[in-house]
Amino acid sequence: MVGDRVVATLITAPGTRSAIVQLLRAILTHGKRSGDKKEILHYLITITAPDSPATLAVLRRTYSRIVGMRYWDRAETLYRTDKALSWKVSYRGRLSGSNGEESQLNNITLLLAKKPGVNALSFAFLRPIDHRRTRAMPASVPCPIAGDFKFRNGRLHLSVLFRTQDALRLGFPDIVFLRSLQRDVLEGARRIAGDRLAGARMGELNLFLARAFVFSKQTRIAARLVAALDSEQ
Repeated sequence: MVGDRVVATLITAPGTRSAIVQLLRAILTHGKRSGDKKEILHYLITITAPDSPATLAVLRRTYSRIVGMRYWDRAETLYRTDKALSWKVSYRGRLSGSNGEESQLNNITLLLAKKPGVNALSFAFLRPIDHRRTRAMPASVPCPIAGDFKFRNGRLHLSVLFRTQDALRLGFPDIVFLRSLQRDVLEGARRIAGDRLAGARMGELNLFLARAFVFSKQTRIAARLVAALDSEQ
């Protein structure tokens, strides 16, 4: 925030731990009160490399101990299965075409395998009909709205736009399951392309957060998580 102007802020992180710590610290330090939440606007998070399985296991134990697994389990359902929750559509279902649409994932994987440098590896979670659902249930609109893959210099990068993010409860799961999506697309393209993508690697994960928040009553929990993650570095 510069005066009355909201300008984008960049967070660059080598891995998930640093990204979560920097994001939560920004909300706790600079967040403005909005109803029952502290929020920040217009943040770009660039995570330069994927985490090792061992690092993710440590992070997950810390997250589980302090935050709990209720929202992790919800996120896993939305990102990894075609099953919708009572108040939220399946993110995976929107990409896989389980509702009768074409599979965005299949189309992206095939195109990446045939033309790695193409600039048309885009997808959308949001549908126009979702705006009708907001009249009865505002939270039903997908939090991630759309995304795009770019393959450059042997690395597959993924960028995703969020309309909003519950940074404490869903920041870590969002990163983990989007990294999983990135890996699924890359491995699927490798199987099709063969030698052409044999040396391809995972690239950056970029999250464009139009808004990120922590519930005001959970700021102490957020501070505990930041302290715990800091102590593990």
